Amino acid sequence: MNAKAKFLFDQDFAPSAKAEKAVGAAEHALMIAEAEGRGYQAGYAAGQQDTTAAAAQQTAAAFEHVGGTLEHFARGVIAAEQRIEQESIELALAVARKLVPELMLRQPFGEIEALVTECFRQLTSAPHVVVRVNDMLHETATAQLTEIARTRSLAMQQLVATSGIADLAFPIVTHGRPLHGQNVPYLSIDNFGGFRRGAQHLVELGHRRIGLVNGEARQAYAQDRTQGLGAALDEAGIDGAEHLVRYGPLTFTQGYQSTLSILDEFQAPTALLASSILVALGAMKALAERGLRVPQDMSIVAHDDEVAAFPPSMATPQLTTLNSSIRAAGARIAEMALERIASGGKPVPSEVWPVPLTVRGSTAPAVD
Repeated sequence: MNAKAKFLFDQDFAPSAKAEKAVGAAEHALMIAEAEGRGYQAGYAAGQQDTTAAAAQQTAAAFEHVGGTLEHFARGVIAAEQRIEQESIELALAVARKLVPELMLRQPFGEIEALVTECFRQLTSAPHVVVRVNDMLHETATAQLTEIARTRSLAMQQLVATSGIADLAFPIVTHGRPLHGQNVPYLSIDNFGGFRRGAQHLVELGHRRIGLVNGEARQAYAQDRTQGLGAALDEAGIDGAEHLVRYGPLTFTQGYQSTLSILDEFQAPTALLASSILVALGAMKALAERGLRVPQDMSIVAHDDEVAAFPPSMATPQLTTLNSSIRAAGARIAEMALERIASGGKPVPSEVWPVPLTVRGSTAPAVD
């Protein structure tokens, strides 16, 4: 047991043949400084990267905010422009409604003048021009149409009233179906069928009391329109309403006065047929004065001769219309007259044009 202990070590504690050089204080301080420099540069670069990313995010957010603000501003500008446009239209319509009665008083012959002017564009070499008017308009028509002819270097050979035109010694074509069985070629529109279709449209909307502000009772077109309304009511099993029909010149004033008269009837209508745009505008003025709205309280269908000065859009709401172009009719009548002249006065076939219905905002279901 007295044997000597023996210890084995893996680590060799013998001095290294090549001992490391000891670091002095100055060198140690330099190493620390270099490490701090490298750390600062790394930290600066990382901070710069983070700052750049944050700045980019802030810039994007700012642009998004600015974009939203601009979009909101743009919407406001558009809304303002639309409001200004609407107000301008309303102002123009208000002014037009004030001017229309005065203009019609000054130019009651406007539609006939438009028709004759269109005819004159075609009949530059015709020996005769005849315009069929009623006796009351004869003097006014002579003066105004002679002036139109003079400005176009034509001679107004003769201006005749309705009766006796078949006996004239030269070929003529009339605008509108002649009464009294006069055997002359004519161009007309389907007044019966057109107003029958207009009344059917109102019946389909539930209206049972339908008024009519018509032209003068002795005129063929006015008679046809009254009969068209009656036919539509008969087909629907609705009793006729002669007390809701008024006759007179196709003017704004007539539309206004006739509508007031119809509204005073014991059973006033819920819908009106008007024989012209001007009549419809007069009717709308009367309705407004009575506190009635179109189409909520009263539906309106108007005949539209497609005179540029009085479009359906003149009214608010825009008018549902029965359409026929008086200018197109004038041009076609001129062509028919030239055909008669070229054939030595032989008759040409008469023409009756259809009258289509265009539905707009002035008609709606009955609320009665």
